[in-house]
Amino acid sequence: MQQKSDSKGIPQLKDVVSFVLDEASRQGASQCEADANVSQGLGVTVRLGEVETIEYQRDRGLGVTVYFGQRKGSASTADLSREAVRQTVEKACAIARYTAEDPYAGLIDPEALARDIPDLDLDHPWDLTPEDAIDLARRCEAAGLAVDSRITNSEGGSVNSQRHSGVYGNSLGFLAGVSSTSHSVSCSLIAQQGDEMQRDYWYTTSRDPAELEAPDAIGHIAGQRAVARLGSRKLTTRKAPIAFTPDMARGLIKHFAAAIRGAAQYRKASFLLDAAGKQVFPDFFQIYERPHIPKG
Repeated sequence: MQQKSDSKGIPQLKDVVSFVLDEASRQGASQCEADANVSQGLGVTVRLGEVETIEYQRDRGLGVTVYFGQRKGSASTADLSREAVRQTVEKACAIARYTAEDPYAGLIDPEALARDIPDLDLDHPWDLTPEDAIDLARRCEAAGLAVDSRITNSEGGSVNSQRHSGVYGNSLGFLAGVSSTSHSVSCSLIAQQGDEMQRDYWYTTSRDPAELEAPDAIGHIAGQRAVARLGSRKLTTRKAPIAFTPDMARGLIKHFAAAIRGAAQYRKASFLLDAAGKQVFPDFFQIYERPHIPKG
């Protein structure tokens, strides 16, 4: 069910971006950057054994930004034909000629550009037919429903497969692209005991379909988690030690990252506004950034 990619989309996207850079220079832009991408995917959801949704997705796009000194203009298109790309560059240039100068407008400093780009083994397309996806989703949901008689309903078993190829280039001589994939199997179930109903889920996700957990195991865990919620109770307001499960712990870091993003700080829409230089986590808590993990 797996076939190795030959990244055929990247050379064509590089041609598109190279054309943008040449055309922007021809039209008088002092600097230019462009991002071209294509993506495609398949998603299937089965609920109570019946197919609920089958979705195919195929998108493409091009974003162009040009600079005339410190005047900036941007335009985009979903049409990657040569004439449409030329018109997109023309529109970006027309906008730039009439915008106000911005002292901060321009490309990144050349020395900050990545030149040694590692192969992180991100591209593993899945030769998955809709029939195969339906079978996997049914197996996943059926395994969950069989866990306990108190599992009385389902929000479905799902299988998704996505592939994205993108190329970025600018007038500083940078031109590079990458293809990446993402695949997942998930299940969401509802357990009932008397008048009480509880919902929970589980999933597996990977760049490489060969590394996904078995759909039966995913459904089984989703069923166990839903049943385990039955009989739960609310605590009174208190201070107490808390042990977070890994999926919950990741959520805490996501909230922190969102709060310190430049956009959130600029818009004053952060609970950590004016917290620069202040300690917000205990000493034992450390965050390490590791962007070069293979298949990460």
